Amino acid sequence: MADFMGRVEQIKQRDGCPRTQAMRTARHEHPDEYRRFVADAPSRPLQKSYSGPASIHKFLNLVTKTQFEERCSRNQAMELVRHRQPEVYKALQES
Repeated sequence: MADFMGRVEQIKQRDGCPRTQAMRTARHEHPDEYRRFVADAPSRPLQKSYSGPASIHKFLNLVTKTQFEERCSRNQAMELVRHRQPEVYKALQES
């Protein structure tokens, strides 16, 4: 499996660990796949298990992407997204 989430599932099975720990391990073991995963975040469909407004998911995807690209904390990434893409933040507030 060449995609990042496939790697996460492999590691989860291999190490017998929770999904969040497997994601952390996958980020360290497969950094190039993680970069592609983060870069493609806005183009991936919403998770079917997520029942909240799409604006929240879009905002959080942008935060994750910014956090990775800028190598900053989650709070700093949220602030950057709010300032760089105010229309996305406004849609989040209105949801």
